[in-house]
Amino acid sequence: MIVRRNYNYMVVLAVVVALMLAMNGVVYGDPAAGLDSSSPVGGCSPFSENFNDDVADNWVTDGSDTWDVISGVYCMEGFSLATNITRWTYYDGDSSDFTYQARVRKTSGSTSSTMGLYFRSSDGSITNNAYMFHINANGGYKYCKYVNGTFGYLSGWISSSAINAGLDVWNTLKVVAQGTNFDLYCNGTLLTSFTDTSHSVGKVGLNAYDRTDYSNVVEFDDVKLSCGGANIGAIYLLLLGD
Repeated sequence: MIVRRNYNYMVVLAVVVALMLAMNGVVYGDPAAGLDSSSPVGGCSPFSENFNDDVADNWVTDGSDTWDVISGVYCMEGFSLATNITRWTYYDGDSSDFTYQARVRKTSGSTSSTMGLYFRSSDGSITNNAYMFHINANGGYKYCKYVNGTFGYLSGWISSSAINAGLDVWNTLKVVAQGTNFDLYCNGTLLTSFTDTSHSVGKVGLNAYDRTDYSNVVEFDDVKLSCGGANIGAIYLLLLGD
């Protein structure tokens, strides 16, 4: 029994090490498959950004001049233009299976306007091919997608007590993507899970709505992406079981 348990520990260690190497980009993806040359196998570009240096490293904006790092947060300051428009910015790296999260708050503007995360974007924009996970300052959330430029709801607006409502309050949004399965969290609470086959890999980003009748200001901080959807703890328990 001791020999068997020692063998199981060795197997567990080998599996965990392999997963850690893959998640930290030791083995890289194939650019011919549509992945960045810096992306690990399966498509993943891990990062962690707190903007404390007042620089948005490796972030690409929509070119609207509404995005800037101010006092250690990534800020979208709306223009209140003649037409309503979604402002977006993305991290320049492709990812497939991942955990992606960020803190977000609105400091001024309409409490009904959307703000949040998007992911698996084919070209970095939010309006071509991408999934979106949005909240508003009224305590609601929704999730939706674009496919070849066509918008589609995956849900309507849903109210949740897990969302901190109002202006000047932070919410932490998190997406866990594993294959065609997605879990959406706010402040550590699982809001919903869904399955969809439209997009398998792409870039992650941040977005906020810029309305005609308000000057919306939305701030993001502590944005991070870790690779893989496997639960190492669950693998450990499974392999050690009798």
